[in-house]
Amino acid sequence: AIKDQSLDFSQAQVSSDQSGRTVNNIQTTSRYVNTEARQVLEGAQLVESWQAEEGKTYALAVLEKAPAERRFRDGVRSADRQIEDRVKYASQQAPNPVAALAALEQARTIENQRSNLNRNLSVVSGKGIKGHYDQARLERLLRNALVTLHFHAMADSPQLQQNLESAIGTLGITLDKNSPYQLIASMDTEPVQKKQGWYWLRGSTEMSLIYQGEALAKKRWPLKVSATDKGMVEQRAKDKLSERMAPYLYELITSVQ
Repeated sequence: AIKDQSLDFSQAQVSSDQSGRTVNNIQTTSRYVNTEARQVLEGAQLVESWQAEEGKTYALAVLEKAPAERRFRDGVRSADRQIEDRVKYASQQAPNPVAALAALEQARTIENQRSNLNRNLSVVSGKGIKGHYDQARLERLLRNALVTLHFHAMADSPQLQQNLESAIGTLGITLDKNSPYQLIASMDTEPVQKKQGWYWLRGSTEMSLIYQGEALAKKRWPLKVSATDKGMVEQRAKDKLSERMAPYLYELITSVQ
């Protein structure tokens, strides 16, 4: 399996002065996109199983080399075609820059799966197939696509507005009050409740991307935090939202069809 394949961005810091709020980029690296791909070895036959002294059960499976090689090779070539199609769509056919970004993220996800197939192909045949687009190249295309975006951000509270602007800066997107793309964020929370000595705060965060009055994407994420101190639970909610805002934003804008 391939785990924790991620796209890294520099963080952003929001500060205020007499002229208003500004976004400053800093160079600390953080991971915001996590994906996982698993490859099932189709055609494997279980020939023997046994139980070890510690109680664990083990099994021996046999995989015929020639059919497996064909499946892996076909899978890699199919993935290459899909990646090429999505990159071409992003550069030539996408109706807007956000749709182009979403197509590139789809290509990156497919490349994760392709890498796993190609690794298996290398095991059974001794040699894999070199692809035209690897993870590094697709991530460069994604970063280049992100910096072309301009969003006007609006939130229903000063704290959420600050988190939203910070997330925009983190992804390399430009804040632009004149942009036709409106990014709207809101947060709903229930009253803090105390149960068995713990304070609990539950709620949700919602974001929408609007283009010229049309909703391109909308998502909602749950919020649930706890602490033994009432003041601490509210701070933990703020910290969690600040930490997750950039991943939420990336998930939103790459869901555009």
